[in-house]
Parts: sequence; structure tokens; C-alpha cells
Amino acid sequence: MVDKRRYKRFMVLSKIECYRITGETINISRKGMQINANILLPINTDIPFYIFYKGNKMLKISGHVIWTDNGNKYGIRFVNMSFITKLKLYFNVLHRKER
Repeated sequence: MVDKRRYKRFMVLSKIECYRITGETINISRKGMQINANILLPINTDIPFYIFYKGNKMLKISGHVIWTDNGNKYGIRFVNMSFITKLKLYFNVLHRKER
């Protein structure tokens, strides 16, 4: 099966948190992530997330909920990411999976 996605996905298991939301990533790309979450997230809402990597380090990323499977899986598109945050995401989370 051919993957028609615009951006390569990396299978990354990281803890995520945001207020009452806890969960984990399923995969991450440069533009977004798929997550499992412990509560229902409304579609078309912006939510700040903390993605944990390398043990206790965290990266704050704002995301927009774009889809759900009507269960606990969600598609999140990253929004308003600074250049520094993009670099941290690439070198600390995504680049580790390319090797």
C-alpha cells in the first residue's frame, strides 16, 4: 500500500499532557501528530500540548484537533510553531527515529 501523506510519519511513543488531558502519541510528523487521549476532545479546537522526550524534557506545542475516530484517537495539526520549536521537534523527536 502506498502512503499518500504529504509528510512522513514517525512512530514515536511519547507521553503528552495538557491540563486534564493525558495520553500518548501514536505517530508524529513535521506538521502534526496522532494521539490517544483520556478525554473527549472537540473537533476544530486549539489545545496546547506538552510532548515529553528524553525522559523529563518537554516541548510545548499548540495543536488544532482536526479529526477523531469517535473513540480516543485524534489527529492534531500543529499551529503557530516558532522556528525554535520546529528545530527542537525535529532534532529531539523526529530525527532520532530517522536513524
